[in-house]
Amino acid sequence: MHSKKLVLMPIAAALAACTSNSSTPASPAATATDAVVTTNDEAGLAWAAAAPTNLTASGFYDVVLAVAPATDAAASFDGALTDGELPDGALADGALPDGELPDGALVDAASADGGVPGQTPNVEGSISVTVVAGAAAALAGQFFTPSSCVSATATGNVVTYSMNNCTGPLGVKAASGKYTVTFTPAVTQSGLDIALAGSGITVNGATLQLDTQATLTLGADGVTRTLQATTQSSGTGPNGTDTSRTGTYTLTWQPTTACATLKGSILTPSMSTATISDYVTCSGKCPSSGQVTRTTPGSDVTVLFNGTSTANWTETPNTQTGTIGLHCP
Repeated sequence: MHSKKLVLMPIAAALAACTSNSSTPASPAATATDAVVTTNDEAGLAWAAAAPTNLTASGFYDVVLAVAPATDAAASFDGALTDGELPDGALADGALPDGELPDGALVDAASADGGVPGQTPNVEGSISVTVVAGAAAALAGQFFTPSSCVSATATGNVVTYSMNNCTGPLGVKAASGKYTVTFTPAVTQSGLDIALAGSGITVNGATLQLDTQATLTLGADGVTRTLQATTQSSGTGPNGTDTSRTGTYTLTWQPTTACATLKGSILTPSMSTATISDYVTCSGKCPSSGQVTRTTPGSDVTVLFNGTSTANWTETPNTQTGTIGLHCP
């Protein structure tokens, strides 16, 4: 008869064998909140590039000097461009002397390129998108503080932004990294197409990988600007959730304010849908109103924003409630 030996594992090894390596799943409220705040951060970076562009009721676009105060420290100019001239030194890189535009910068619908090879502007009188890009680069310091935290360089119709701990539009803060914005004449409607790309951007405690296409248009009132975007961006939210997403959102604002309204529908990695409704955010403040609802089979979580750094959430049908902290202002 053979004797059996009892082998005891060291306590540390036994505990390790019984411990899961998986992390605790993020709460539905955290996932919903990260979806809306990272979308807002992305929209804020797009807004900084789009804001220097003026649209008219006819769909013309040019460079405007009546810049809305995107941040508390932002300066503003009086008057807009009327004849294609730029102020001295407005184009910091590759500017022409005395602020003049190159021949043919103001192009019509019959132009061969409109500033970008192979592209034709869809409205007569639109300024070359290379000039729009140059002005966006020159005015970058108007939209980030301190102004020294950002550098922007225009190459053709592409602007490259480099940020170092910047405070920016629509509640963006602690933003660092590099992203590009490409301007092209809108193909399907009067306005301007804007594409964002970038990786490893940190902002508001989140990390962003940008892959977004948007169109900037003028509202029927002749004042309201609308940025309609399709996003396939990814990253990690301030609460540590995966913010990879596909979907659309709309950002609206008026050039006399530093606030905007965000609406949209985002599909998250867990195949849940985050619906953003009337989310209002201003520079240097927490979101003042609006909500995001994360919908999954059998459960909805709605997060309500109230202008403070704490948002309220409700889950149905379980009728659970709670609060979640925000990384603002």
